[in-house]
Amino acid sequence: MKKQLLVLLCLLTLGSITAQVKLSKDYSYSISKPYKVFDGGKSYFSNDDEVLTFKKNKKKILIQKFDANSLKELVRTEYKISDLFPKNWQLEGTQQIGENIFIYYSSWNGGKVKKERLFVKKISFSDGKFSEGFDKQIVSVNGKVTGLQVRTSGGFGLKVVNKFDIIKIDNASKFLVKYRKKPEVKNDKKSYDVIGLKVFDTELNEIWGSEFKMPYTERQMNLLDYATDEEGNIYTLVKKFHDDSNKDKKKDESNYQLELFKYEKESKKLVVRKINIGDKFISNIGLYVNNKKEIYFAGYYNDGESSSNVNGIAVFKMDDIDNVPAKNFHEIPVEILNQYVKEKTKRKNNKKDKKDKAEYNSLTLRKLFFHEDGGISILGEQYYVRAYTTYSSKGGSRTRYTYHYNDMLISKIDPSGNLEWMKKIPKRQKGSRGLGGMSFTHFYTNNSHYLLYLDNVKNIKLPLNKIPAMHSDKMGGYLTACKINNITGEVSKGSIFDSRNLKGKIAAHQFNTDRIVQTKKDEFVIEVYKKKKEDVLIKVKIKSEDKELQSKL
Repeated sequence: MKKQLLVLLCLLTLGSITAQVKLSKDYSYSISKPYKVFDGGKSYFSNDDEVLTFKKNKKKILIQKFDANSLKELVRTEYKISDLFPKNWQLEGTQQIGENIFIYYSSWNGGKVKKERLFVKKISFSDGKFSEGFDKQIVSVNGKVTGLQVRTSGGFGLKVVNKFDIIKIDNASKFLVKYRKKPEVKNDKKSYDVIGLKVFDTELNEIWGSEFKMPYTERQMNLLDYATDEEGNIYTLVKKFHDDSNKDKKKDESNYQLELFKYEKESKKLVVRKINIGDKFISNIGLYVNNKKEIYFAGYYNDGESSSNVNGIAVFKMDDIDNVPAKNFHEIPVEILNQYVKEKTKRKNNKKDKKDKAEYNSLTLRKLFFHEDGGISILGEQYYVRAYTTYSSKGGSRTRYTYHYNDMLISKIDPSGNLEWMKKIPKRQKGSRGLGGMSFTHFYTNNSHYLLYLDNVKNIKLPLNKIPAMHSDKMGGYLTACKINNITGEVSKGSIFDSRNLKGKIAAHQFNTDRIVQTKKDEFVIEVYKKKKEDVLIKVKIKSEDKELQSKL
């Protein structure tokens, strides 16, 4: 009897908590009629009030087109992969340029030829189908290229994937294809990387490119990032070590410097700019060229004690490679580090701060966003993986991994390089199968940043001195929108919907932030699985800014 009363009390308490959760009035959502599910990898695109999906499994490809306003399915076309692609094909990526979706795939031609090739097929938004007869080879490489080795579907062999990188900046008129030749010498103290870099316009015409032998051995350098500008020049950001150790630190000093390579389109010559980083150590960094031809490399730095931790933000800005870069370092204040952490961690941070050594653990660069006035916003996320090994009584062992996507950090830098504001957004997400439904999606509208992610509802009004409640992947959660005003840095959060209790008594399964696609400046759409072998689209509308706030902006 006591057990029954205890269970009843727990249910009543849970019901009371659930009833108190209010969805934000700043957002509204609607749901499409269910349609037949298609299992496999998925990509999402939008154009002129339409949404297009590209879905692939081992045997088939499905293309769907939806009306973004009514959420009605307009086109549903299935293809057999064997009718479209050769047997040894590998999907390398998808890219939207205007109303066209380009599907990049590689195919190895063995025998006497021995060439690795990159092809492109095209899907048009106008009819939602593969363009008949469009199968263009854009790269041909003599010999093999490197990539990521993964197990085949049977688990008995290995195959190489991700052989080509397709690099494009939003709204740019050119993009870059990069690959790395398989080294002929296995000793990285003697081997020099050969990197293929080719620039294309948005009609897939090659502007120029070549294979470039790096000026340093593999042990002497790490290639960090690549970019191209509107004129077609190619840039590579390099970590150049002072010796053959390939290690960041030598005694108490940095053992490397940053170098920016520029391959000039007209002369095809290599120009090198050495970047002095002083006493800083770079944690992670990205290379960006905006539409004003300004060169940025931005990310995070540390004091060298731990390569995975971060002390602050590093921003390097150059008008041209011939100019010395403007360097700005912004330390993360201990006040921000002490938000949403244990008291023990606060004491540790305060103690380290006296020696200027307080740091942000495992902060990873996620995105750099360019503002029209020349300022930038830098978005990062606390990410790490933990391994757990268990042992059986028979002596065997098994290692399991948990993936953690925690607090986010967003920082606004003005056109002069000054820090305008920095905000820490609390989040705790844990899962056992990689990304899953964790991490976040960012977009910018109404003079505000929006960070979208699944969260535990207990974190909506979390005080600064409290630790976020954990959200476990695949265990429901509330779709949360964190809104940050671009001018003031003011933060507000709201629950959009409960993924386990949508309208029509639908539960959203297989939620993934990669499935969110923005359809209008104030709308986005996400596809979820509702069980019974059916998917639905959910459209979320953001309430427009009120007149009072608009007058301030």
